[in-house]
Amino acid sequence: MPDKNIDTLFAEEIEPALTLCDENIADWNSQYFHQQKSRYAQDLASIKQYCNGGRVLEVGSVPCHMTCCLQKTGFDVTGLDLKPDRVKGFIDKFNLRVSACDIERDKFPFDDGQFSFVVFTEVFEHLRIDPIFTIKEIHRVLKPDGLMYLTTPNVYAAERVFNFILGIGLYDPYKEFEKLYILGHMGHVREYAHHEVKQFLKSTGFEVLSVQYRNYQSSTGRKVSGLFNFCYKFIPKLRGYQTIIAKKF
Repeated sequence: MPDKNIDTLFAEEIEPALTLCDENIADWNSQYFHQQKSRYAQDLASIKQYCNGGRVLEVGSVPCHMTCCLQKTGFDVTGLDLKPDRVKGFIDKFNLRVSACDIERDKFPFDDGQFSFVVFTEVFEHLRIDPIFTIKEIHRVLKPDGLMYLTTPNVYAAERVFNFILGIGLYDPYKEFEKLYILGHMGHVREYAHHEVKQFLKSTGFEVLSVQYRNYQSSTGRKVSGLFNFCYKFIPKLRGYQTIIAKKF
């Protein structure tokens, strides 16, 4: 599969195009890209490892940074999002295929078994209505033995547990709901432990093949982060994010 240096792709193509979006999400779009670059690179490496060709569906595409990365590195990718017009300029510039769909209410606009691989990254925690429906639709459009690549925060991450003990909480619920008005999509509704994600997957027709725990960035001070990093070395399950490969059965 063709490849392109990811740093070059970020710097020369994606970053200059970040302004091609609705002005009310422009600041968020740029900040989100710079916060997520390391995750994008890790996700691409993992997807290349597990995806052996065929059509790829990305569920929850906007801001479409990953959609672009997937297309530019040789994948036959189609995106699906609640309001893709928010980044219409970006989609048009790179000739991306992104369909509009409320992934918690509407049947995906594809026939059964159309995709070999589904990318479902940092979306599960945003679902507020019916995550079971969403995962069942992913299952439906996957081919037999098709794979899903899912990433989501780990609710039992050391930093989150630390903040909870201090009474800080996991996140500001008002700000997460406010994103519906500001960004056009919900913020984090609920973060999950691995056994909870696994229960959703097993109950909707998936077999979990692989689980990894990762960190992308730290929101705490340098000394505290160093302590956490020492813990992560010996207890990977305390890292901030979980990455799951699941197969349709």
